[in-house]
Amino acid sequence: MSSLLAVLPACAPASDVIAISAPPQPEAGAPSNGPAAVRTLSASNLQQRLVAYAASLHEPSDASEGKFSRAMEITLTPVEEGRGGGEAKDQPMADGYAFYASYGSPTRGMKAPYHGVSIYRPGKKALTEDPQAPCFWAASTAGEALAASGYERGGERGYQRGRLQQYRRTSSDGSTVFYADLLTYTTGAPSPKVCVYEVRFSGDVP
Repeated sequence: MSSLLAVLPACAPASDVIAISAPPQPEAGAPSNGPAAVRTLSASNLQQRLVAYAASLHEPSDASEGKFSRAMEITLTPVEEGRGGGEAKDQPMADGYAFYASYGSPTRGMKAPYHGVSIYRPGKKALTEDPQAPCFWAASTAGEALAASGYERGGERGYQRGRLQQYRRTSSDGSTVFYADLLTYTTGAPSPKVCVYEVRFSGDVP
């Protein structure tokens, strides 16, 4: 087994993984249940929020549900009564994009549960299923931004219809390893580009 793959954390329970990915997309023309107010959050704005949040993770409390919500400027709605965590569906953006954010319920043994943001295009094919989809965020650019924030590149593996690139760094007190996983798709044949459609955070023991 590759030494890069050896640094990947254990797989999360299915319920945690599913909670972060965007929900099934409605058909084109279908009514939306998203917010009525439209804001013009651009791709670069969201990218900056994600990088700033990654850079802010120095100790386990920095990855709290409240701090994640404030960093993303969202309100999380509980998925299930009595459980921690929540989700923010159909957050509108400019240029036909939207994003889905979630914060998982506490997971035994982890310092910070899985949480993150997934980007999609309402009413259109998933970015991972469209070989000519626009490139939301070049994976190389996202990786460079994480590296500038102190993250080191870890392993990479196939994930669903794309790939997962791992970035990691240790907390200030050495008690936690923070992960910022880039979920990617390839687009733009015949000159393909690797692009990010989701950023997933978590924290675990070293």
